[in-house]
Amino acid sequence: MQPFGTLSSLFRKSPVGDRVILELDLDFSVLSAAPANPLEALKLVNAPTMKALREGLRQAASDESVLGLLVHIGTCQLTAAQCCELADMLAGFGEHKPVWAHTESFGEFGTALLPYVLAAHTDQIWVQPTAMGCIEGIELSMTLFKGLLKKVGVEPQFGQRHEYKTAANTY
Repeated sequence: MQPFGTLSSLFRKSPVGDRVILELDLDFSVLSAAPANPLEALKLVNAPTMKALREGLRQAASDESVLGLLVHIGTCQLTAAQCCELADMLAGFGEHKPVWAHTESFGEFGTALLPYVLAAHTDQIWVQPTAMGCIEGIELSMTLFKGLLKKVGVEPQFGQRHEYKTAANTY
């Protein structure tokens, strides 16, 4: 087997004969930048960086001993930008080798839109048979007080500096 260099610190390797399937666990965060303080660094001690993942996946895509990539989505503590970037990396890796995703559930403790978008960029998604699926969209809401103010007899007066300022729209 060839040494993986940065791959050995990013991925767990499951041997299949003299070849391997790489495993990426997203239950932990992925770093976009170095931690700001020592406490944060301790919490993220095993978290890979986006740069290291990008280079590792590029290297693994051309490595003959790598059969594919298995991604554990889990709780997926990634931001929207990280999910989009990692999804593009998985799709790029998937052009060369198979990529599979597995998770216990989608959205058991909240919405799973971002983890599902990430998993959708793989060849197959495996979910527990008893899993919960809560894939909700993005929501935008605005509370309007004009009716309330009219009922109590108050007429607000606002001045707007530019047309893009929307602070007065609530009232």
